Amino acid sequence: LGWYPDTISTDMTKGHAEAGDPVVDMSNTMSKFLLLGLTVDQVVERVTANASKMFKYPEKVGVLAEGGVADVTVFEIQSGDYEFVDTRKGKRTGHQRFVPSMTVRDGRIVNAV
Repeated sequence: LGWYPDTISTDMTKGHAEAGDPVVDMSNTMSKFLLLGLTVDQVVERVTANASKMFKYPEKVGVLAEGGVADVTVFEIQSGDYEFVDTRKGKRTGHQRFVPSMTVRDGRIVNAV
């Protein structure tokens, strides 16, 4: 319909987890928005720059710049057939997904695939 959210998050809470809601993780949530028609750039913007602006993080957080806090997840985009489930257990098939390949915390690699 031409309207997309300004930010994307998992809304993962203890209550959702205990209820068995299919909110798996951020990469799965991001992938669902590819299925809904956003581009990779639009999804990334909504989980990074837009979220940082809305929540008014301190100056050094939420940016990739000299002197900034380097907390980064590096994703690969994989192609194939992937089933995504919504909170009402509805299923749809998408053809791309975000797959995390590296995590950097405070400038140090803490996880790499």
